[in-house]
Amino acid sequence: MTLEKIKQNTLSCIKRQTPFNELVHDQKNYYLESVISSAQIIPLYDEQIKLNEL
Repeated sequence: MTLEKIKQNTLSCIKRQTPFNELVHDQKNYYLESVISSAQIIPLYDEQIKLNEL
């Protein structure tokens, strides 16, 4: 399973489990923006670094 596939699976799981509906990406974190304009930081970036080190 590629890193991209893992990311997609993780994001789809997050989207199913949370009220967040829009995904916004910046250089360091994945932000999920909710309908009420609050944001939650998903620490996938650190996981990506760990995966790259394997």
